[in-house]
Amino acid sequence: MSNKNLMQKLSENFIAAQTSMDATVGDLRVRLRGMIARMEVVLNELEDEGVGADVSALAGLSDDSASVERLARRLGEQQVNVSNAATSALKASDPRGF
Repeated sequence: MSNKNLMQKLSENFIAAQTSMDATVGDLRVRLRGMIARMEVVLNELEDEGVGADVSALAGLSDDSASVERLARRLGEQQVNVSNAATSALKASDPRGF
């Protein structure tokens, strides 16, 4: 495998990782915004209506919370994997590493 092909593959892999991480961040932001909006509606209802508040918007919140947790875990794993890959790539430039 030529050096150019190897570097091109490395670059393509980092770009793919960035694209994947950007998608995870986008999904996480959408989920969090949705949860926040639902909670704000219920909070306002509670503040205005007290015990008569309609809290039905909170139904399914645990499912959304599980999705947020899963996405956050995925993003954390992606960050670790990219960091490890970057460290490994950097080792190739260290002449003492051989």
